[in-house]
Amino acid sequence: MSVAGKSVYRVERIAGYDVAVVVEVKDEGSPSSTEKIKETKSDRICLGGLDSFWAVSGETTEKAIVHRAPTVPYTSSSTSSLIGRAKIADFSLTDASRPKNAGKLDAVSFANAVKLTVGFSLRKIGYEKGLALLAENKLAVPLRAAVQAIEVGAGKWLSSGFTRSSEGFYGFSEKISVRNAPVRSVEGKIDSLTQLSGVVVFLSQPKWSPPVEADLRSEAQILASALKWAERLRSSTEAAGDVAQLLNTRITSTADDAEREDLRSALAVLASRTEINDLVPSFMAKDPEWRDRLASFEESERERQRSAIRAQIDREMTEENRKLTDMQARVVEAEARVAAIGQRELLLRDAASKTQEELEAKIAAAANSISAKHSEIGGLLRADVEELRKAVHTITDAAPTAYVQHPPIVDEANFGSGPLEIAAPEKRFEIIRQLAATSGFSVPALTAVLLQSSTTPIPIFVGDRAITAVADFVTAIGGALAAVVYCDPTRVTLSDMIDDKASGLSAAIELAQQHPHVTIPVAFCGITNGPCEYWLPSLIERRRLGRLPANLAFFGSAAVDGTRVSVPNSVLKYIFPLEIPSGGRGNPPSFVGHWPFAEMDSDLLAEMVDHLGDLDLPDDGFVAATAKMLSRVPSSWGVRIDAVLKTFLARVVWTEALGKGAGHELIHYFQNIEG
Repeated sequence: MSVAGKSVYRVERIAGYDVAVVVEVKDEGSPSSTEKIKETKSDRICLGGLDSFWAVSGETTEKAIVHRAPTVPYTSSSTSSLIGRAKIADFSLTDASRPKNAGKLDAVSFANAVKLTVGFSLRKIGYEKGLALLAENKLAVPLRAAVQAIEVGAGKWLSSGFTRSSEGFYGFSEKISVRNAPVRSVEGKIDSLTQLSGVVVFLSQPKWSPPVEADLRSEAQILASALKWAERLRSSTEAAGDVAQLLNTRITSTADDAEREDLRSALAVLASRTEINDLVPSFMAKDPEWRDRLASFEESERERQRSAIRAQIDREMTEENRKLTDMQARVVEAEARVAAIGQRELLLRDAASKTQEELEAKIAAAANSISAKHSEIGGLLRADVEELRKAVHTITDAAPTAYVQHPPIVDEANFGSGPLEIAAPEKRFEIIRQLAATSGFSVPALTAVLLQSSTTPIPIFVGDRAITAVADFVTAIGGALAAVVYCDPTRVTLSDMIDDKASGLSAAIELAQQHPHVTIPVAFCGITNGPCEYWLPSLIERRRLGRLPANLAFFGSAAVDGTRVSVPNSVLKYIFPLEIPSGGRGNPPSFVGHWPFAEMDSDLLAEMVDHLGDLDLPDDGFVAATAKMLSRVPSSWGVRIDAVLKTFLARVVWTEALGKGAGHELIHYFQNIEG
């Protein structure tokens, strides 16, 4: 039989040390003529013994098995004696054990073989007849191997309490009878195979319930035994006359162990009948002795309950009094603490009042000093302006009257103390191309990153080469004016970042103020190395309010190793992650000149608005913001607008994922950080 991809085989004969003749077990009612006898070479199956059942899988046909005669006697089970097993086992140690004219047997091997639990059901021969045979130790099971369980009723099994004689017959164990058998049942679904002979093969290990002592006889047999004993008792009582007869009556009327079992079983049968259960209380209520005993029991039970209740109340009152005492002590202690705190509060208020007066006096003195100093500086500035006006008038009077057209030059007054070399558009585009080859990004993607750096959110590079890529990016654009700020846990607020002279952020802000027409790039490397939620929102809001120069271009990168800090959801909206692609190669480009802070081209802006309006884009706000950024791209670069637009649309996907609370493939660089 095949079950769950496995087949069930029975050991028919043992043909050698490790060769067993097996036959496949069929379903109940299947013709035995279709069974095929096979040979297998397996020490384990041979040790299982004759008529053992096995669930096998991975059956493979092998070459014919060569039989070797053993030099010592061989037994079919390691747990049985040589002589006893030799009487039961029917096998030969040579090929002569095969049936005549049987032909050569097929040889097979099995990948897995599991020995199965075997039982025997009395259902085929009748439970009453089978129990009688068990009681007489004459139950015969058509198997040469021992069974592990016997079904003695519908769903009732004996897994213990029976023995097997040397002749192979089964019977009850000592002190076990049909009246007090330890009955079990199989919990859950029974997965078994029942043969016509009554042999039951459990295809999986049965889960037995705890044993319950039960009388296996029928109700008629139980009641007949109890009535027979009661009739004998009544007859003996009526026949009693003299002392000898009374003694004889006492002896004959005393029930033995078997009769007590009969009475116990009879009571169990009668208790299951509802009509008797309904009549017994009324019969008992008519008996005066029973009523007196019941009244006495009720009174004693009431007194016991009263005593128990009083004791319980006393215990609860004692416990509540203890708790009340503890609470009173705590209240007293708390009142003392409140009084002390009130006294401290008065002292602190007095000290705070004095400190406030001193601070106000110092502030007033400082304000007066600053006002006087500003008045002095203002006077000097007015004098300088007046002298400058006089010098301008002098130069104007001495200038030639002829008009000479000069080529346009950069106004050096806009660049602070000295002029800065501005890179031509062609050189700037070459820098973009070299950065694309180094980082792995495309030219349109880097163009979008450059445009995004002057708005919100800030582009953040993520990946193994993120810090290197962002540092190369700002250095190629800003040269020595670029600021590379390495974040760490010691820089918490924006003031910490600005006050740290080594970070370069303060110098970058001053340079941007001195050179408003030049792009000053700033790279925040490893923003997850510290708590960026304290300084990043302040940085963005200051730029939005105009407290920071507009020509500052912000870039960033996320750390991938070391101690890192997760970024809250409220701060993720200020960043826009871009993963570093694989395949970047080559050295970063060298600085060739500063990049001007490009203003919007009004004509190109109108063209971008018309072009974007024809596309299926998220909303009008996105169209307006994107058109403003695209209008700053030099026309000589020849960058495809549609390719740049893909990066901006990726930013929209990131923002929508944050708004909906959905996951994003790059969010693990900022949250749920391990390591």
